[in-house]
Amino acid sequence: MDNSTISKIGRIFYALVIGFFGINHFVNGTGMQKMVPTFFPGGSPGCI
Repeated sequence: MDNSTISKIGRIFYALVIGFFGINHFVNGTGMQKMVPTFFPGGSPGCI
């Protein structure tokens, strides 16, 4: 394997991992809604 092949494999793996976490943020949005601090302007709709 040369460096370009390893680089391509690394890019694909990184893209899959980042994509997986990105999709989970949208799928589990209600679970993460509770993690928003109340001092943020506007807060989150479920937190008072």
